[in-house]
Amino acid sequence: MRKNLLDFNYEELVEEFGKLGLEKFRVDQVWDWIYKKKVFDFEAMTNLSKENRSLLSERFYIYIPELLDMQISAIDKTTKFLWKLEDGNTIESVLLFHPDRVTACISTQVGCPAKCVFCATGQSGFVRNLSAGEIVSQIIAMESHRRVNIGNIVYMGMGEP
Repeated sequence: MRKNLLDFNYEELVEEFGKLGLEKFRVDQVWDWIYKKKVFDFEAMTNLSKENRSLLSERFYIYIPELLDMQISAIDKTTKFLWKLEDGNTIESVLLFHPDRVTACISTQVGCPAKCVFCATGQSGFVRNLSAGEIVSQIIAMESHRRVNIGNIVYMGMGEP
């Protein structure tokens, strides 16, 4: 069964690639494609051999959530994103623009266990926690869609840990 590559941290990828007989520098190459160049298709990673691209495609995939809606404030460029996850659930993320930085406000859960009566998210109930890859993919996707570098990350205020 293929695994979402974004669910692994750097050290875990070194271990996973090692199991496949791939050297550590291959992790560096893939890491660069994903996190710097925003390339999410192994076939486009041209400094990897066709054999290695095929091997990685057999074992891993890179899932970036589908953008369902993006709203940009005319006042301050604050951008609200609605994402569709692989299982069909939806989450929101927000980009906040400051004179000296860009802050991402990200989700870590689908729904909310707090059930506050004044909050629509709380009324929808708790579904599940997000995987590491689903959390990281929000940042990658926001940077890619808005062509920005995020300097700060905060969590949505919906009962998250």
